[in-house]
Order: sequence, then structure tokens, then C-alpha cells
Amino acid sequence: MRRGHRGNDRNVDAAWRYRDPKPSALRIAEHIAFRRGVMVEH
Repeated sequence: MRRGHRGNDRNVDAAWRYRDPKPSALRIAEHIAFRRGVMVEH
């Protein structure tokens, strides 16, 4: 999950996940984060 596409543009590293967050951020474990400008469609 390292690439995002928008038209013909490529947004490298557009998404990442928090596999091992710090103890103070455990509620985001395994959540996916998206860089600004990414649109998720399904």
C-alpha cells in the first residue's frame, strides 16, 4: 500500500499504516493514514 493514483499522477508513499505505535497511541494500531490529497474510492 505504498502508491496512490490520481489520473496519470502517482503519489508515492501516499498511504501507510501504524503497525507498532507508541504506547500513548495504541488506539491507532493497524489504522491506515493517507497523505493530503488522497481520495479513497470503493
